[in-house]
Amino acid sequence: MSNVHNSLPCQIREFNIRRDRCSSIVEKFSSMQFETVTTCNICETDNIMIVASSDRYGIPIRSGMCLNCGLIFLVERYTEDGYSQFYKDYYGPIVSAYLGREINAVSMQNEQSVYGKKLIRAFRGLLGLNETHSLLDVGGSTGLVANEYVKEYGLSATILDPSPDEIEIAKNKGLNTICDLFERWEIDSVQYDLCTPSELAGQFHQIAKV
Repeated sequence: MSNVHNSLPCQIREFNIRRDRCSSIVEKFSSMQFETVTTCNICETDNIMIVASSDRYGIPIRSGMCLNCGLIFLVERYTEDGYSQFYKDYYGPIVSAYLGREINAVSMQNEQSVYGKKLIRAFRGLLGLNETHSLLDVGGSTGLVANEYVKEYGLSATILDPSPDEIEIAKNKGLNTICDLFERWEIDSVQYDLCTPSELAGQFHQIAKV
């Protein structure tokens, strides 16, 4: 227990250092328009408790928890157009500042490839997929994760992501691409056999709609 207590000051100090690195970037988009969410998107109750007054980067947006179903969500959030601008202009720089190393569409590919291989191992023998099937990877970034499914099963893959830079890399890999937010995307008649919204639930604008 003493080791845990002794480590807390170091963790807090590191957290404050990371936030300081983000402060100049936060100022650049602080004027972007928010909308206030007053009810839970799952159960529609307004019985909400505020659990945070800013996010990890120091952006002054509150998080709330629904006291009825337990959903934790942003009380202030960007509009859909605002999120498109955020992923286009600010996401890479602010994550880079927070982590203290360059994060962009190129540098993240190694981590994505490793993550994709782990998913393949986890689901091997369980999915029953082959070259006749199709995959939609929501928030698929540069396509590295989806590409592991392509190599394993021979299926066709489509990447849906709001970042133009990451979509361009996925397109250059020969993958089908859609540059948009999932909830704004006008779903056509195409059906997919597998949808993989990996690590994406926290980014949905309206999770009940999804």
